[in-house]
Amino acid sequence: MYYPCKLLNALLSRSCFNCCMTPERDYFVFFRESNWHLNTAWRILKEIKTGAGTPILVNAAFQFALIEYCKPYKRSNGNIRNAKGKFNQHQLDLKFIPPEYLPLHQRIIDARDTIHAHGDLTAIDAEVYVKESPHEKIVGYIRKGIDGTKEIKNIDSIIYLIEQTLDSMYKEEKRLTQSLPID
Repeated sequence: MYYPCKLLNALLSRSCFNCCMTPERDYFVFFRESNWHLNTAWRILKEIKTGAGTPILVNAAFQFALIEYCKPYKRSNGNIRNAKGKFNQHQLDLKFIPPEYLPLHQRIIDARDTIHAHGDLTAIDAEVYVKESPHEKIVGYIRKGIDGTKEIKNIDSIIYLIEQTLDSMYKEEKRLTQSLPID
């Protein structure tokens, strides 16, 4: 998480960010950002649970929370380039997720990949109807399969999944912090 701090700001203003970036530090930044995205998803879901907001905004917020949840689990380019000149890639390990929540996690990832962050036609399972009227041809379709808020009924489980994941990540963050050498 980001915590404004005069000492931290003073230390950072005296150094160049990339001059001392190492693969370990690059991963640490990714890990912290992952923590940030999961906390953002958690805060949005907790806000939705208060019952405030119109249905359209609740639906949009819920879908955005799921996108935020998924960000750590999708490939992320780091700041360090490998020997081939490509950026190192990071992706949060599934070991932080309680095993019994892996199916829910996978459903959220699948929904992100087909509905929330993409517009895959396979997700809508459409049927097209073509009819003739006396004046013109009428074409319509029905969207049978898409539901961006399908998992909202599981909001408590999603919140718990995020909380358990974050608890596990906080332990790992302490280990990562201890492993970084001092400048």
